[in-house]
Amino acid sequence: MADASASAEEKKGLFDKIKSIVPPENERKKLFPLALMFFAILFNYTILRDTKDVLMITAPKSGAEVIPFIKTYVNLPAAIGFTGIYASMTNRMEQKDVFYNCVWPFLAFFSLFAVVIYPNRAVLHPHAFCDMLALHLPAGFSAPLAIIRNWSFALFYVMAEMWGSVVASLLFWGFANEVTTVDEAKKYYPLFGLFANVALIFSGQYVRWVSNMRSTLAPGVDAWAVSLKYLTGAIIAGGGIVLGTFRHMQKNVVPTLAKNQGPKVVKKKKPKMSMVESAKFLLSSPYIRNLAMLVVSYGMCINIVEVSWKAKLKLAFPDPNSYSAFMGNFSSATGVVTLLMMLLGRTIFSKFGWRVAALVTPINLGITGLGFFALSIFSDFFCSHDSCSGNYSSNACRFCGCGTKHSE
Repeated sequence: MADASASAEEKKGLFDKIKSIVPPENERKKLFPLALMFFAILFNYTILRDTKDVLMITAPKSGAEVIPFIKTYVNLPAAIGFTGIYASMTNRMEQKDVFYNCVWPFLAFFSLFAVVIYPNRAVLHPHAFCDMLALHLPAGFSAPLAIIRNWSFALFYVMAEMWGSVVASLLFWGFANEVTTVDEAKKYYPLFGLFANVALIFSGQYVRWVSNMRSTLAPGVDAWAVSLKYLTGAIIAGGGIVLGTFRHMQKNVVPTLAKNQGPKVVKKKKPKMSMVESAKFLLSSPYIRNLAMLVVSYGMCINIVEVSWKAKLKLAFPDPNSYSAFMGNFSSATGVVTLLMMLLGRTIFSKFGWRVAALVTPINLGITGLGFFALSIFSDFFCSHDSCSGNYSSNACRFCGCGTKHSE
């Protein structure tokens, strides 16, 4: 009898542990739809992030050197303009309508790009006009001219960047913060981070699979145009999941939350500040100034490494499908490594504290960045071929650009 009782207690204890892990029903109604939305948003963002690089870097008379110009002279004004439009929309519409009206234009543009704009790029892109300008302008204008020359690719680049900042960062997290409590956020937001990297792995492999479809196509078919349609189809499907799940939550979850919360407490209206006043207020806080410095320094380091690294990638993979296949594998590898680091980060935090954990990223970037630039600068030394001259031609090898196959 005693043994049976002990066994029953042990089973009951195991059952209670499993039950404690599973969220209660009222939380599951919010958690699972939010997780599905987040997965679809980041699945799309990975595809868009890889595709925008392929389009712009492998475009005619373009390369990785155009990235800083796009981010500064195209992406930044577009982000500022969207900020004003978003502020106007939030003043005139309900939050759910703002969500719908921000998401569907992205999906409409990506569909139009794959079906209409890209197939007619030879007509839409002003190559002859840019060639004429190039004859009269200094060589330093080659990157801005490449943006004008391939304006539709630059527009796709900006829209892809804004999907991450608008849909993922602004719309999703704003909605998630509305429907979750502080205690729920502490429990489940870290799981969203893990889930995001799972989306990275899946989308990276999908990009790789689509890019490798060129081997099954008939000769003469534009393989990258076919791949682009498949990638866009996945983006539209992911966007449909986002909108459908959001609609489900608005109809079935949000009203229930409003009933459970009871009457809303009337809050005092805070005085609205202009953009100049807001900037002065933010700059008056040393905490925010230091955070801003961290973000600016992070962006500078990433841009310096990104441009050089992607320039090397173009030498190794000049074909758009090959470049895309590599980026798919790279995204999946990034997801796996990030998952491992997120799990390892808990141990680092608990054993060494926040300072050591925060220093891991810049130290790692410094070591790997120095290694990359050293191998790039001293590529002649590491190449054993007599023909190596450091000239990066279209048939350059994947290591030093000498044009010789290292397998020979």
